[in-house]
Amino acid sequence: MKGTLLLRPDKAGDALKTLPVLRALRGEGIGAPLHLLVSTHNASLFEHEPGIQLHVLPTHWREVPKDQWLSELGLRSLFPQFERVVNLLCDASEDADLLLGAIPAKTRYSAKLFDASADWAHTVHLLDLPEETPAGRSETENIALLLSQVFITDLVASYSRYSAAPLFSQEDHLEAQEKMGVKNGQWLGICPFAGLTQRTLPLARWRKFLHTVTAEERFSKFFLLGTASDFNRLNEIRDAAIHPEKVEIVYPSSFRVLGSYLSRLDGVVAVDSGPLHLARALGIRSLGILSGGDVARWFSPLPPGDHLLPRGWLQRYPSAAEMLRAFTQWKTSGSLSLASN
Repeated sequence: MKGTLLLRPDKAGDALKTLPVLRALRGEGIGAPLHLLVSTHNASLFEHEPGIQLHVLPTHWREVPKDQWLSELGLRSLFPQFERVVNLLCDASEDADLLLGAIPAKTRYSAKLFDASADWAHTVHLLDLPEETPAGRSETENIALLLSQVFITDLVASYSRYSAAPLFSQEDHLEAQEKMGVKNGQWLGICPFAGLTQRTLPLARWRKFLHTVTAEERFSKFFLLGTASDFNRLNEIRDAAIHPEKVEIVYPSSFRVLGSYLSRLDGVVAVDSGPLHLARALGIRSLGILSGGDVARWFSPLPPGDHLLPRGWLQRYPSAAEMLRAFTQWKTSGSLSLASN
């Protein structure tokens, strides 16, 4: 029995919070051999990480019968049994429970279980979080607390020394340069959509927002960033611009490559989403347009120059007027530094 398998079958923004802790583990010489089971959506974040054997769940994995998981998900060829399987999600998750119960392991660890009555639940070592909740603490600290217990070390004291940004390839940067063109003046990026519908503001508010901000002489170009499935909605937003010729729609080929696009921008406006977390990890000045949620958990500490609009005054979604007011405050709170590439 050998190896530790870490489960991260979720969104890319959440998975991004894991990187500093994994790097701290390697820096302390702990955890080898280390395996990571990830979703197709977040896999690109870890592709260039040294010291990690990456295993990607196929998009259809939930549809595979459980008695075929080991062969269909490519796990049978790894080891007859892992020494440890650790659920890295700090909230209860049905997906993580399914994987935690199906993968052979000497020891299983999890902070919470979605179904504590499952026939395998008694084999899980429940990990402690202060006050038995992840709320009010940085999510990276939560992950460090979990893995500190698994590996009997103090990762909380060391993870802050490590970057949360993914490692890029030269091809990543070349794609961004080819799709975005030669840099001239200041560029603003806008990421209006999130994977969860409750974090995505009504389209009409983004149209009003873009109509006003594209009148800004400070910015020579605006980029609307999303996926190919967002094409119609992004076009609707662009059509509202005062200067639509200054607005381009781009679709990075992966979440990691999105970071290369963001690194060429002088500022990013985004909803509560993976792109916002990625911009912050890269040190790009950001304005977060949120719709409620635990700010301390997902957005602390707040770097100088960043700004968050936590929610609207009258409802969870900020109005267009509130968005524009927050944009003005953010824009004038410090100079937007000109990106060099």
